[in-house]
Amino acid sequence: MKPLFYLLCLTSIAGARLGETREQSAARYGAAIETGAESTIHEHDGQRVELLYGSDGKAREVRFAKLPSIMAGRYSPMTPALITEHLQNAQAGEWQRLPGRVVKETWTSPDGQLQAIFDHRLKILAISPVQ
Repeated sequence: MKPLFYLLCLTSIAGARLGETREQSAARYGAAIETGAESTIHEHDGQRVELLYGSDGKAREVRFAKLPSIMAGRYSPMTPALITEHLQNAQAGEWQRLPGRVVKETWTSPDGQLQAIFDHRLKILAISPVQ
């Protein structure tokens, strides 16, 4: 069983695109290393990228995680600069950080249509439409 949320970070990765098809995601990140009925997992430029697809076959959520270093054996920390880069790649403009979250930081996009959640324990950033 594949672990949930294995994706974050985009230093040299092109920005994730919600609404892309599996084929478009494969063109962006390379062939999927795991494929499920509703998801694909890619490894690209030291990152693990998981895309979740809706019934229309288009990406509805993207999750990023830095791959573990050989020494650490777990996901590497994500810097604030890298989180900001992911947010800007998802949608340009000033993302609003919501107050009151310590373990999970939350932001909304400039147009209010997207949300981003960074889980400090899991070291995973998930970006999806606001529910």
